Amino acid sequence: MPRRTGLVMKMSLPKHTPPLACAAFASMLMFVSPPQAHAAESLPASDLGLARDYVFAACVIYRYPGSPLASEAEAWAGGLVERGHLAAEAYPALTQWAHTAPEPGTTRNGLAMRLQSCLDFVNARGFDDRLKSLLRHITK
Repeated sequence: MPRRTGLVMKMSLPKHTPPLACAAFASMLMFVSPPQAHAAESLPASDLGLARDYVFAACVIYRYPGSPLASEAEAWAGGLVERGHLAAEAYPALTQWAHTAPEPGTTRNGLAMRLQSCLDFVNARGFDDRLKSLLRHITK
């Protein structure tokens, strides 16, 4: 593998960047960063935890569009992208997967329990295995 010499670029995003912009930024980094061969099995537990949290945040953003809760989840998702070491193409895939969370149940009064559906999705049996499988297919 050739050695990288020359300029080192430091790039960062503004503090409250929406997750879609973070994913676009991460995609751009793919072209200026050395390739990282991270198979899902070799990812540290901390990166898998960040991926899980990203899915939860993306689900909240999807369930609460335009709300203060969605704005907070967007800030959180942006921070997760900044701290994570996943391949750039992982974030759009994780976002799409978050949109497949089951429809929310309702309270006795008929109110949708949107937050619960996101929490149930990431806490469901087999979620971690499906997450690893998704990441494995992305990093191939």
